[in-house]
Amino acid sequence: VTEMLLALNVPVMLVGRSHECDQPVEARKAAVLTRSPTVSGSSAQIDAAVGAGGAGAALARRLGTRVESCREAAERLEPMRVVCLEWLSSVYCAGHWIPDQVEAAGGRELLGEADQPARPIEADRIADAGPRLVVLARCGWGARETTQRGEKEGVRDALLGADDPPWVVAADADAHLSRPGPRLVGGVEW
Repeated sequence: VTEMLLALNVPVMLVGRSHECDQPVEARKAAVLTRSPTVSGSSAQIDAAVGAGGAGAALARRLGTRVESCREAAERLEPMRVVCLEWLSSVYCAGHWIPDQVEAAGGRELLGEADQPARPIEADRIADAGPRLVVLARCGWGARETTQRGEKEGVRDALLGADDPPWVVAADADAHLSRPGPRLVGGVEW
């Protein structure tokens, strides 16, 4: 909600945030609260709550236009077979909104399910699914940490040993995939 609130560009007094709400940079100026109620909502709901005068609807339109541009560009391509992994030491396939992001970008998530939690899978299911792209998107980590952990856990080496190895990339999950808010659109564009 912190990111969405700041994206509305309305004058608000942000007095606190969770430890995870560190984007955009101006959010870091607020104190970190150790306990807070769960707050969520769409840009329109947050707009109404803070009296942003329609800024939420405008933000939703801008974000929707960006996603639609990605969908239109992807329609001209063959769908990419994708597996996104959210955890690596115990392998978890992606869930929640990540399969929707993959689809909007022109891919087809082979193991994860939209609107379902990430879930553990056996590592051999990855190769059996036959992906062309494996995205290492360790929840809560950036690309550098994810790459290092993928190497340490041997995930990348196991995938590259396949007969027809997929491309393996590490994502900055915090920036593009694991936190609900406007930056999820950047994940579709990524």
